[in-house]
Amino acid sequence: MKKNILSACLLAMLSLLYFSCSKEDVKPNKKEGTVEFGFSLKAPSHGGAQKSSMMAAAEPAAVVVSIKKANGSLAYTMEKVELYNMNGYYISKPLSLLPGNYTVEQFFVVDAAGNVVYASPVQGSPKAYLVSKPLPISFSVGKDIVTKIVPEVLSAEGSTPEDFGYSTFSFEVVKPFDFLIGVFAYNESIQNFEMTTANLSIAASNKTVFADTLAAITNKVTVNDGYDDYILTVTKEGYKAWVDTLTAAELKLHFRSEDKGPLVVVLEKGAAFTEIKYGRLYNWYAATDTRSIANAGWKVASLLDFERMDSVVRPFSGGAIKDTNSFYWNAPNTGATNEAKFNMRGAGVRYQEVFIKIKEATCCWTSDTFPYRHIVKFDMAETTIGYGLKSSGSSVRLIKEFTTLSHGQTGTYTGNDGKVYRTICIGTQEWIADNLAETKYRNGDIIPEVTDNNAWVALTTGAWCAYDNDHSNI
Repeated sequence: MKKNILSACLLAMLSLLYFSCSKEDVKPNKKEGTVEFGFSLKAPSHGGAQKSSMMAAAEPAAVVVSIKKANGSLAYTMEKVELYNMNGYYISKPLSLLPGNYTVEQFFVVDAAGNVVYASPVQGSPKAYLVSKPLPISFSVGKDIVTKIVPEVLSAEGSTPEDFGYSTFSFEVVKPFDFLIGVFAYNESIQNFEMTTANLSIAASNKTVFADTLAAITNKVTVNDGYDDYILTVTKEGYKAWVDTLTAAELKLHFRSEDKGPLVVVLEKGAAFTEIKYGRLYNWYAATDTRSIANAGWKVASLLDFERMDSVVRPFSGGAIKDTNSFYWNAPNTGATNEAKFNMRGAGVRYQEVFIKIKEATCCWTSDTFPYRHIVKFDMAETTIGYGLKSSGSSVRLIKEFTTLSHGQTGTYTGNDGKVYRTICIGTQEWIADNLAETKYRNGDIIPEVTDNNAWVALTTGAWCAYDNDHSNI
């Protein structure tokens, strides 16, 4: 019934808006470029009944798109474009557009009868988290150039228009899968374990693909298929964070009782560490501000501090402090053992107007008056020291001024924002074991976030940013 409702609503809109494009937008013009939409029906990797169901779906016949110009006016509104089947790969009839910048605002795939069979979700809609790039999607058209767009789409079966936010563009079929998960914690009053609420976040391919609160029941979680590994993090105030990496095949086993049944997570009492991915990137002014980015008893590490740490973990100091997970470093991640438990990840840098080197390098500011940086690279087993422009966005590691820990012992650090970081003692030095992710100085003053490239380069005061200005990279 829901599928019928979706189809009826969209067909009604088609009948009202199909011819609403202005002649200026669609008439032939030798100065125009063209845009094509393409997709292929990918069989899900877990096969079985779901594969049969997918292959039995109605044959796509056309796409319906709405395209907006850079000035906000519509170039095409709910335009129906014929599809051609090229041995399983579908490509649309070209649309003509004047050179310029555009965004795809709506995108649906319909069969010969006009029923919506696939759709791309809009950012903020209930299904947006299932695709890596929800609508709107930006693209450019050049003179006499064919621009090809391939957006991700989801099956519309059993869904309503509201599930997708009425949007999509060029596409690629995405097949999600479900798994079950339950979280347990020890209740001292009944002296037994019981199910509890908790926060679950899942990362894959360098981005967050799911984040929500789990109820104190067995929860069904839906994620996008197509990734090799999924990093699951379960957190709850007053408990240690639970983190595990599972392959897609392993996660799919946690759905049916005849396989492994629900994934069971047991939380331990203790400080709940803040989940840090790559941390924030700071300019030199923030790292050395006299208001201090570090809390009382801690400081930004100096060049000498880094050199002392390197001397403890040599001969391969870079490998000894690099996270071994390929999610955070590109191959070959030379020499990575993380035996020092420093958990260094390829956070990248902001260099002038561009972000570069994510999963390839991490550069940490030192507290020295000359802007030195301690550098770890994906293709080197050793660390290096380099000079950085004061406007560069780089990572920060803190060190405790005096510690009671011994080599290899762990502890915690609470930052100016209240975040709790894990710490590790290397030799006689206690370090935070993740890149810093604070937004305040010690006195409570806010460190501003600056996203504009020109404004960032012109700064002579402290600021922070996320890599690519994407907070999921923090």
